[in-house]
Amino acid sequence: MRRAACSLLLCLVVAESTVLPGGAVPARLSAQPQVLSFFGVNGYFTGYERPWAEVVALLPTGPDVGMRWTREEFSWANIEFHQGQFDFHIFDPRLAALAEAGYGVVGMLLTTPPWARKPSCAGSYWCPPQNPADFAHFASVVVERYDGDGIADAPGSPRVAYWEIWNEPNHPITWPGTPAEYAALLRAAYPAIKGADPTAQVLVGGVYVFDGQSGGPPAYDGLAFLNSVLGADPAAWEAFDILSIHPFMPDVAPDQPGLWEPVTMLSRFQHALDWVAAHGGGKLVWITEVGWSTCTAGQGDCTPAVAKTEDQQANYLLRTHFMALAKGIAHLSTFQLEDKFDGAASRLWGGCAVLQTQDQGYAPKKAYRAYGVMTAQLSGAAFLG
Repeated sequence: MRRAACSLLLCLVVAESTVLPGGAVPARLSAQPQVLSFFGVNGYFTGYERPWAEVVALLPTGPDVGMRWTREEFSWANIEFHQGQFDFHIFDPRLAALAEAGYGVVGMLLTTPPWARKPSCAGSYWCPPQNPADFAHFASVVVERYDGDGIADAPGSPRVAYWEIWNEPNHPITWPGTPAEYAALLRAAYPAIKGADPTAQVLVGGVYVFDGQSGGPPAYDGLAFLNSVLGADPAAWEAFDILSIHPFMPDVAPDQPGLWEPVTMLSRFQHALDWVAAHGGGKLVWITEVGWSTCTAGQGDCTPAVAKTEDQQANYLLRTHFMALAKGIAHLSTFQLEDKFDGAASRLWGGCAVLQTQDQGYAPKKAYRAYGVMTAQLSGAAFLG
């Protein structure tokens, strides 16, 4: 490293002081995007599940430990519930608050309102749209509103420069459609986004990855799924700028083979990098979700294999950051800051948060404090081999 990297022991030291949430959001904004930082988090500040009081309380907690970017949902089903009627009342103040707090934003464009869903799949907002052009129109309106150019912008012109098309389209729940339908979505959305903001960067929806080849739902490896996407429409390769992956290994340490798929974290990174290179290169690889859970075994969907201690969570999370930096991964968004469902939806995934839930005062876990030590040592560093 250009700067001395902290030792694992140092990174796991628990700081004496607790970073308390709170603080007001100033009104003046900067319309300029920040330089991309390696360090990000899934903050979920824009979710309807997150009351405004929670947003205000949690805003300082990310930047306080060097989390410079937050990955946020822009739900089509919520924004354009009725065709042609766009409702940004939840999003505008939250995007303004995030900009003033110093966050860059990675926006996820996802879900489908009832009027736009395929008739054969009308029961879930994860259903693909009947007409990809409807999604593309939604994307262009949202990107124009948050491109920071002062034209048809949200109040204060907060800037969002990175847009992700859906989330985990290789999962049958979050994409009950086909690879060909996802190719059509990419092909429609990409020119719409670039038309609204030519400088925007487009991410393929974060795909979870195992061994790079497991095919067919429900265990559809993300790279195998994308091979099917490109097989359906080779031009979809030109319809995204960044490959986004979710290399979850919730049962083991990152340098051990997983029980679910016998591939280490480093191997998963390499599979993704090799996949880009095999298709011609020229695209960065990001990790937009990864984490380990401190859930209690036996509660809900938390099994003994995935229940980790706070020490293990901190250890594994930091080691994953070091591995990703060494491999040339451009950005990593930790999953997640605080469980927006406050434990009501999933013990496993909620337990991945680095802060405790609201009823526990958002108390920092060891991973949160260790993260701050890590970013203090590594921000701006580059791996030299």
